[in-house]
Amino acid sequence: MAEKLNKNKIEEYENFIEKKLKRDLAEIEEILEKKYENYSHWADLKSLIQGLKLQQNEEKEYDIAVDMGCSVFAHGRIEEENVVFVNIGCECYLPMDYNEASKYADIRIKVIEREMEHYRKLAVQVKMNIKLFLLAIEELNTNFNN
Repeated sequence: MAEKLNKNKIEEYENFIEKKLKRDLAEIEEILEKKYENYSHWADLKSLIQGLKLQQNEEKEYDIAVDMGCSVFAHGRIEEENVVFVNIGCECYLPMDYNEASKYADIRIKVIEREMEHYRKLAVQVKMNIKLFLLAIEELNTNFNN
């Protein structure tokens, strides 16, 4: 009877690890990957703005090529050098000068860093739970074999 209880408990723990904990870990890692992408976009914007600030006194006009999708580019010229349009969410673009855009990018980067830290901590907790259950399974196996 005790052997059957141990077998059932081991099976229950293994199922919990596979069906719940590993799935939770995969979801957290997927969210983290999206956060890293978002972080990368804001860091790119920040470096672009810094580059534009450096070139601000050198040139008055910029030639650009905007990807319209499917590798189709629209060529254009930017004549106003002090304004950049920043996507603030929901595909809503707000005109900002370089300093405003840089500050806004800094704020978004800090928020994303806090979110990533939160999800990293969650991932560590799930990994600790997996290890805890694996240790419990190992303990049940040693008791079962003795």
